[in-house]
Amino acid sequence: MFLLASISNAVPVSGEAALTPTTAVPSVDNIPILIYHSFSEIPEELNDNTVSPDKFLADMQALIDNGYTPIFFKDYLDAQENKFAMPAKPIFITIDDGYYSVYKYAYPILRELKLKATISVIGWAMGRSTNKDNRTAIFAHFSWNEAKEMYDSGYIDIQHHTWDLHNESGKDKEIKGLMKLPKESDAAYAKRIKADFLKLKTKIESEIGNKVIVFTYPYGSTNATAEKALKEAGAKFTLTTTSGVSDIKKSPYLLKRINAAGRIKSEDLIKKIEKLSAPVVK
Repeated sequence: MFLLASISNAVPVSGEAALTPTTAVPSVDNIPILIYHSFSEIPEELNDNTVSPDKFLADMQALIDNGYTPIFFKDYLDAQENKFAMPAKPIFITIDDGYYSVYKYAYPILRELKLKATISVIGWAMGRSTNKDNRTAIFAHFSWNEAKEMYDSGYIDIQHHTWDLHNESGKDKEIKGLMKLPKESDAAYAKRIKADFLKLKTKIESEIGNKVIVFTYPYGSTNATAEKALKEAGAKFTLTTTSGVSDIKKSPYLLKRINAAGRIKSEDLIKKIEKLSAPVVK
């Protein structure tokens, strides 16, 4: 059973000490990015996208125990201008979709452990538990007020997972996310992506206050036209679902991530992170 009170005994050093930057510039270029989606205490609901609060707590404690310090993407940009001192072992924690279970389970853990995470939200779904028809049930999403509360804590950054392009369409649902529609011109396609990006960017920045610089691809569906449109609209980082660790110094776009699936033990997750982050020996 998930017990938040156990956190106070879990941290070997104070949260502030654990997050104190140790170097002036990044010590690595291959900064790992973890993916989470939703959280549940019901064993039958646990899968590759849903983990238990206990598992999430164990993962976060494992990061601390192995010297990792979660940072925001804006921290990385600030470090390039000597406005942020990078830790020795930086890592990004990303949580996709903006489910209410994030607010209920993950956020209290992150706040207590004083760890930073980036949540990418779907604009139209904020605060909803029904689909656009107002009848069909969907997983509940946290509200704008709850997003603001998390952001104001200093441990959560709210970023972009489309306003309304996190969909599947077509006869066999073969069109996913930002994929181009049949007979859609490149110009119309780029215009549609930019309009969606700017709509949610404006909403987040007005409702929450943080600057939107990260775009997370729904379903990981990417292409060159979409990338160009997102860059022109203001995205400084784009995230995929491709497994691995990217050289962020080489390019902050189409970054690979590591799925912290419920089936992988925390100690094995650390081993996977370290293996994928290891510099390539030439």
